[in-house]
Amino acid sequence: MGKTFKEVGKTSTTSLDQSKFKKVPIEVAPDFFIHVDADRDGKVDDTTAGIDAWHWGKGKKGAVVLVNNNGTMTGIRAVGLGSAVDVKIDHDDKTVNGAADVADIAPLDIRRVGAAPPAGWKVTLSVSADDQQRIRIFDSRGASGNEIIGPGTQASYEFPDLSFTKKELGIEAICYAGKDPANKDFDGLVKLTLTVEKAGGSTATRSAQLRVAPWIMFNHFDEPEKVFVLKTVLSATNPGHNASFVAALSAAASAAGVALEQVDGAPWSSDRWMQDIMEFGFSELPGQKALRNVLETPRGRELENFPKTLLTNDLGYLRPAPVPASSSSLNSGGNLESTPPFTAPSGKKYPFGRIYYCPHRQLNPRDRLAPGYQEFLQRQIVQEPIEIDAGWLNVGHVDEIITFVPASGKLGFKLLLASPRQGRKILKSAPSAGKMLSGREYRPGYSAEMSVKDFLANGVDWGTFKQSAKEISDYNDQCQTHIDSAEKIFKKELGLKSGDIAYVPSIYLPAEPAAGATEADALTAGMVNMLVLGKQCIAPKPFGPVDGGKDLFEEDYRATLAACGLSVTFIDDWNTYHLLKGEVHCGSNTLRKPDASKKWWEFEH
Repeated sequence: MGKTFKEVGKTSTTSLDQSKFKKVPIEVAPDFFIHVDADRDGKVDDTTAGIDAWHWGKGKKGAVVLVNNNGTMTGIRAVGLGSAVDVKIDHDDKTVNGAADVADIAPLDIRRVGAAPPAGWKVTLSVSADDQQRIRIFDSRGASGNEIIGPGTQASYEFPDLSFTKKELGIEAICYAGKDPANKDFDGLVKLTLTVEKAGGSTATRSAQLRVAPWIMFNHFDEPEKVFVLKTVLSATNPGHNASFVAALSAAASAAGVALEQVDGAPWSSDRWMQDIMEFGFSELPGQKALRNVLETPRGRELENFPKTLLTNDLGYLRPAPVPASSSSLNSGGNLESTPPFTAPSGKKYPFGRIYYCPHRQLNPRDRLAPGYQEFLQRQIVQEPIEIDAGWLNVGHVDEIITFVPASGKLGFKLLLASPRQGRKILKSAPSAGKMLSGREYRPGYSAEMSVKDFLANGVDWGTFKQSAKEISDYNDQCQTHIDSAEKIFKKELGLKSGDIAYVPSIYLPAEPAAGATEADALTAGMVNMLVLGKQCIAPKPFGPVDGGKDLFEEDYRATLAACGLSVTFIDDWNTYHLLKGEVHCGSNTLRKPDASKKWWEFEH
């Protein structure tokens, strides 16, 4: 009768032996195999079947390696405007950095079957020259592991002693998909090759393919943990000093059950735009707690290095591409947002939502979000980016006109869009004697307060800045056209219906008084630019038309959010942010928690 035996093991039985309840040893020729966690359960697999290709989806195969970008911040040094920050990132050296680092190292075994091979055998583990710059393989997954393959050593490693039955190694990634450290295109896949050269000249090769865990950006549906805001270091009499804003934000965040971290503005020259310097996200290795990390945007201003100060063993740091020599406002976190999770009209599920941003200004394509960052975001795959035109705005950020909030119903959320159409509708229905922009200045030295009647009939006259009522009306129609275009894109990509969208009253003016100016600034504070902390929203006070002591823009927005099951707190950011071309969301940033029930490798690509 024919003999049968398992791939791994030293003994088996013939059918005759089984019938006699006897085990007869069968000699298995020595050999060596790569073993990885291809089934993504957090443990190295015993089988080697199917590990040479990587597949998306639940129940599919493909091992994962994590960018090990947590570590420690070692110092801050003043360097003129802003500060330099010294850090030690775990993937920057050739060792496993203690017991805490082990969880960030993916397991990798080399296993032998059969007896120890005779003299003359060679077993070599290798990667390509390109992949050598992208990963590190350690001689142990323990706290004292040292690099045997990687940028600090070599692309291949010959095992000096083949008497082992199992060699437990570890592997980490140095970069995400996008551009690698040598500025080469990297799709996120790494191939490991084990070459077994046997005495007598025969050679066998085995391979395993791993994917670098993508960086995944948080969205408003992820649980908030902490809000960051910068405290300006200015004279208390300076209208831009934000002490009152910080106090109001602290109270509102506390009411939502979220901590507020107040960052000293001194090392950062009071660069208050906390949203624009970073975005929080995470990456995950199967079987381990997700590693949250902070992406530094290529904005190139005083707060530039602040994200590095957040580096800890529990929070990583990344700058996936160089800061361009000539930076753009589009290189800001306010121009980088994510939708909630949804299912597309095609049936494709996006469990982490989709990132959206403005790639460039239509009238000046060279004014753009850094190409290296765009490529990085596209290469992460699971949050396939959506491009939205926000370049018609002076600042050009998508968070000025778009946000998403939780809502009841099958979809589970609503898209909120800034709407000049809704703003003018409310203005036209307001009492003509009602005031708007009460107690505000829009240009220094010129009171912006006026009656609704005057605004609708005469427009504005602030010294060197004048706009007739017709000019304002026509201009807001143009702005509405741009917003309508964004709405069409979201309807197409997310499958939204009209009932899934709510419109937030807004009014715009040209940013500059020069003839032919087209870029827009918000006249009334942009309420869409708000914080969403669970069921509590924190929005800028708009200073819209007032009737009976109530701001009609506020009341309209409050009703919109109440219909979604949300409450809202309005805070005054007029002097401290609005006049500087931003609002509440621009001046804050929220660290959130990943949804542990979702696994990115189950995404169907």
